[in-house]
Formats: sequence, structure tokens, C-alpha cells
Amino acid sequence: MYANALQQGDELLKRGKYKASITQFQRAVKERPRSVPALLALGDAYLEADKPRSAVQPLETAARLDAQSARAQLLLGTAYQSLGRNAAAVKAYQRYLELEPSGEFIKDVRLILANLAHSG
Repeated sequence: MYANALQQGDELLKRGKYKASITQFQRAVKERPRSVPALLALGDAYLEADKPRSAVQPLETAARLDAQSARAQLLLGTAYQSLGRNAAAVKAYQRYLELEPSGEFIKDVRLILANLAHSG
């Protein structure tokens, strides 16, 4: 059930069916509440559905469970930034850079950090 829910959620997310993907990811998290991949997927789906407030809790949980997860920090930064929590966003983005210094989104994150520094 867990793996199936995760897979279905991923497929729905890729097709832009955010609400349905959230339902699947919630099932996966209910089955395995400490599953970092499921928590990250749920948080990501909430962000894609433009529900950053809902994304924070699963993403914070994922970050607590896996302190080395660069993806958790990147998604948390996005959620916090969307909510206007710029200090928390900066902290999460900086942690992302520490964890993944040559990551795929490094240029974007540095640009976001520069913009947040100038706006705050």
C-alpha cells in the first residue's frame, strides 16, 4: 500500500493533478509517518498546489528526521518564502547550500538569497 500510494502520487503530481497526488501522499505518510520520501513528496505536492502553509508541517518533519536532506531544506525555503517568513527561508536556503554545494538549484538559491537580503 505504501509503495503503491507513493508511486500513484508521483504519477499524479507529474500530470498536474495536485489534489489527487496529495491524497495519495497522505496515505503513504499515514502508513509510514516517519518516511522522509513520503513527507517530502507530500510537502512538494502542497507547494505545487499553492498550499505552502500545509507544506510546512510535513517538510519540517522530514527535515527533523533527516538533517542531511538538502531537498527538505530547499522545499522548506520555498514554503517559508511563499508565506513571507523570510528569515526562516534564508536559514533553510543556506542549509541547502551547505548540504549540496554543487546542487542542481544552487544558482537559483543564491539568486533568491540575494533578493531576500535586499528586501529584508
